[in-house]
Amino acid sequence: MVVTGTINDPIDYMNYVEAVVNLVNAAGGKWLVRNPESDVREGSHGPLTAVVEWPSVEIAKGAYDSAEYQEIKKLRMNGNSELSFSIVEGCDPDGGLQK
Repeated sequence: MVVTGTINDPIDYMNYVEAVVNLVNAAGGKWLVRNPESDVREGSHGPLTAVVEWPSVEIAKGAYDSAEYQEIKKLRMNGNSELSFSIVEGCDPDGGLQK
């Protein structure tokens, strides 16, 4: 799962972060990146970047679609952030270019 965006109110946004970190950890997610100040070189998605590795795409979708996350999500829907979420499958370490 890749999350990018902008945090508008860091203090209020922390309520969401605390809840979502607990959910991700309990659901088997592994935080690979969590940086609110990424060095964006191209595009306009904002400086927040988070990457979570999940045991499977199905588990990632299940965590996002869960009733628990839908409640947690409300903590960031008040204008404290503008985020984009993508659930993507991983690839081989060589980028899938191995011959």
